[in-house]
Amino acid sequence: MRSGFALAAAIVFLAGTPASAAPVVARAQAGPVGDRVIGALSHRLFPLLDAIGTDPGGVAQLKAKPGVAAMLATRAERRAACADDLGCIAQALVWTPSETSVLATAVPEGTSSADDGSAAQARREIEGINTVLRTYGLGQVPRYPQIDGAGPIDPMEVRTRLQAADWLSRTPRARSVQALDTSMDFALALLDVSDRTDAIGFDPLMAGLNAAPANRARALDWTRWRYSAMIVTGVGPETPDAALSPLGKYHIRLAAERYARGWRARRSGQPSADRSRSRRCGR
Repeated sequence: MRSGFALAAAIVFLAGTPASAAPVVARAQAGPVGDRVIGALSHRLFPLLDAIGTDPGGVAQLKAKPGVAAMLATRAERRAACADDLGCIAQALVWTPSETSVLATAVPEGTSSADDGSAAQARREIEGINTVLRTYGLGQVPRYPQIDGAGPIDPMEVRTRLQAADWLSRTPRARSVQALDTSMDFALALLDVSDRTDAIGFDPLMAGLNAAPANRARALDWTRWRYSAMIVTGVGPETPDAALSPLGKYHIRLAAERYARGWRARRSGQPSADRSRSRRCGR
């Protein structure tokens, strides 16, 4: 019971802390600590910037490049001018085209394995940061509103998420680029506090719900099968928390029926009607 009261007191204390206050955790730790969720999101969504943060000398090397320090100082001044205005802070963290160009040009070649080079990858990641800031921090309508974005939330919840993202982005995190700029951690924190961690929701892919089929696939004699996979088109679901929509279940039944028909034809040595039709269509 005491622990419950202590937690409640801590929550009340944090809720009353002004936005300009230094993050509490930063003072309680001897050094930066890791964050498993935000670290995994960082690695998945922004691999180049994540690699720079992981490299002990990466941030310092980038800051030393021509034009970078001045650009970062301008961004820091813009952020500081917002004081405690959380909406202003989110807007101030958005990268302008010129700022993006300066940083992308300064990224050392070889930092990314992208086919079009490290600079192009840096631009993509910065644009990704901007998209998260605008969608989850500034209320921009996402490309697919029904499956993306923060969802319908009231103004108080919007403020709470922005406040948490601001505090998290300024609380030192091990192996981050916060010393370069806090925008990436602000964006990652927005995803985390909005429970939109879908990008890492099924990692590792061969474990969890996929463990059983993955283990069975390793034991199969694939030479017995003409086709290694069946593609079943999805339908919906249109309702939240529904694993399969009504029409999706119908598609699965059709797929199972087609599979069984082809299996019976294979065992009898006769081509199935579907297979013959595919041949006539040139598939």
